[in-house]
Amino acid sequence: MEVRDYIAASAADFSRALREWLAIPSISADPAHHGDVRASAQWLADYLRETGFPVVEVWETGGLPSVYAHWPAADASAKRVLVYGHHDVQPAALDDGWDYEPFAPYEQDGKIFGRGASDDKGQVLFHALGIRALLATRDDEPPPVSITMLIEGEEESGSPNFAALLEQRKDQLKPDVIVVSDTTMWAADTPSICTGMRGAVKAEITVTGPTRDLHSGSFGGGVPNPAHALASLLAGLHDADGRVTLPGFYDDVVPLTEQERALLAKLPFDERSWLTDAGDSGATDGEAGYSTLERIWTRPTAEVNGLWGGHTGLGSKTIIPKAAHAKLSFRLVADQEPASILESLQKYVNTHTPNGLVTTVLAGSGVRPCRSAIDSPAVAAARRAMERAFGTEVLFTKEGGSGPEADLADILGAPLVFVAVGLDADRIHAPNEYVDLSRLLRGAESVAYLWEELASVSVEQA
Repeated sequence: MEVRDYIAASAADFSRALREWLAIPSISADPAHHGDVRASAQWLADYLRETGFPVVEVWETGGLPSVYAHWPAADASAKRVLVYGHHDVQPAALDDGWDYEPFAPYEQDGKIFGRGASDDKGQVLFHALGIRALLATRDDEPPPVSITMLIEGEEESGSPNFAALLEQRKDQLKPDVIVVSDTTMWAADTPSICTGMRGAVKAEITVTGPTRDLHSGSFGGGVPNPAHALASLLAGLHDADGRVTLPGFYDDVVPLTEQERALLAKLPFDERSWLTDAGDSGATDGEAGYSTLERIWTRPTAEVNGLWGGHTGLGSKTIIPKAAHAKLSFRLVADQEPASILESLQKYVNTHTPNGLVTTVLAGSGVRPCRSAIDSPAVAAARRAMERAFGTEVLFTKEGGSGPEADLADILGAPLVFVAVGLDADRIHAPNEYVDLSRLLRGAESVAYLWEELASVSVEQA
């Protein structure tokens, strides 16, 4: 039987299993649902055993469990591939604006509706179907590469215990390639591979001056105003070309190659439609010399998320406020480090704070960026596999968000390859999440071919 025929024949059973899993409200961010996250892990472990994985374990962490499954190749020297995904989901409730109960999943008109359908349970489960489809064409011989699945239970809560788990288990995992299925494609008719995800780091700035608010008639013009100073600090974060002015901000940025720019330019980007999706924004803006896609995917940013200080109520109150505050976030690209950006921010405010005022920087959480080289043999193998499944050219994208992918690559010492079939239109993290069953089946077909393609690449090349 051909891979595609096997997958088509298994579609109804696959949909039924996925909907059973989606009914478990595995919300890691809500302690009231931590029991459900554990039930989700057990459900997946049982399902992977039924699929045929010879080794399946639920791995405890300092928080919520991950699921480990391993299917060795017949050849002990074959490449080892690790598949990463997550089984926890974003919070969801009917009164959030859902048209249906988010944990009462159903299928209609070829779509599966339910929280986690796209992010990330559907994209985890297609791996099990893809493995079975491949083995059906091999008379149930072992796969051509050793396949390990490591499915996390806290990704939607910032993966607080995942790095420690990787450190603890790295000698057991030791992959040659890491496959991530927790991203999106450009469009249903324009399949693509993500080759990088931006990181982020947050901070809060407070500028303080007098010990109390001052009468602006008595003291205005005679002492420094914290609100003025904060406004100046924020305005100075960018130069006239939209470049961030923090010292050393761009020192570690890996520049785009001409090949990468050319491939991004091939995407059918509609600026007017994009601006509509961007809250009906009136124009594009950002760092000079880069396209909109390059700005939002491949360039670092500094953003003011909120600012306040002094009198903000009704009417006027003529004061010099004693303090002013702002919340900032920075989107990072490879190879920037959150700690280095916070150090740069501290240097910047130290240099530009007027005499008589004190500026403090409160560091927030950070997530490191990750990058997958488009010219790596492993990415080329993934592209060939997806092109076999979709029957068309596969392009390249990047994404603005990030998860634990940088930790995966660094701790396990292996390159990343992103193979995913989600879409922004799937309403991930929003009410009424859904996914097209046909895309999940194409994902299963893609990974069935991927194991063959990766088997043809030497370990040293990957």
